[in-house]
Amino acid sequence: MSINKTINSSEFKHMTSYSVYTKDEKELNKIKQNLVKGIKNTYGEDTYVRLKEGTRNAIERMCRVAA
Repeated sequence: MSINKTINSSEFKHMTSYSVYTKDEKELNKIKQNLVKGIKNTYGEDTYVRLKEGTRNAIERMCRVAA
């Protein structure tokens, strides 16, 4: 079940005014790898490797977006 929230223009302006956390692609990849490492530690290295490739790719894409 999805939950949608409508925001007003002042909330949108506030959200888009946030400064960028990373300065370049190298920093972005470093943060992404730290997030992926945390997920691997949570799943366990062996369990993570046994996930389907599509699942691992989705996790890595989510980490990139989150970074």
